[in-house]
Amino acid sequence: SSAKIVDINITGITGSVTICIEGGPTDALFHFTGGKWEELPQRSYANGQVCGVTSSFSPFAAAPRKRAEAPTNLSVTRGDKSLSISFTPGATFGVEITRYEFSLDNGKSWARVSGGDVKSPVTIAGLKNGTTYSVQLRAVNSAGSGADSAALAGKPREALLADSRGTDVPIVKDPALTLALNSDIAVRGNKVAVALVAPTSAKNKVSYYTYTLKPKTKGAATVKQTYKAKAKGTTTAILTGKPKVTYTVSVTAIYANGSRKSWTGPSLTTE
Repeated sequence: SSAKIVDINITGITGSVTICIEGGPTDALFHFTGGKWEELPQRSYANGQVCGVTSSFSPFAAAPRKRAEAPTNLSVTRGDKSLSISFTPGATFGVEITRYEFSLDNGKSWARVSGGDVKSPVTIAGLKNGTTYSVQLRAVNSAGSGADSAALAGKPREALLADSRGTDVPIVKDPALTLALNSDIAVRGNKVAVALVAPTSAKNKVSYYTYTLKPKTKGAATVKQTYKAKAKGTTTAILTGKPKVTYTVSVTAIYANGSRKSWTGPSLTTE
């Protein structure tokens, strides 16, 4: 920046005072404090001078406000009809962030994050469970909208366990089947939640699902439960295993005609 930095030393005054230095009509007044430049509040401009209120002194500079740089290091936590996005804020150049906005259409349109959060993480609500969204963030300050972040994919999910941590796991990998099961798995403590979404098409109706946790750790027992399948929506099983045991997850579909089909999923370790 070509801003002129001005040192001002004042003695014998306590409390807040108004500082004015030469600047342009759209400039703001900045004070270097705590290792960074911060914009002074109560900005005013008159007769070629920019003013602001401060209770500390030296140095100051008048300069145009800058838009914030893009947020980085985005990560997503899935919620029920929502996504929570954590991030590292981009440089703000001393100008206060007034809000964060998100885009779900590659930057064509933007909306304020839920709750008006101005710090990480921020929440995007009102989404559809099971739909994958491409999310971008940007910060807004008095200079305008900042740079767009890189896109991050996230898919809201129904809450399986309170405060659960889960990732999508494709249980079924058999292209010959017309029955396609989409699954979510979450681990919290020694509990494992497995959710299966009812198929949109199938040769035979599924009546029951049997969920099995087979231990790979010696000394632990197999956990098995059978649930009546929902015709629509999600059939969720919550299985209680032993702490710090590695299990292999499998699911067996029991059809109305008595036939069965089993799938083996991933291995996971309880907490």
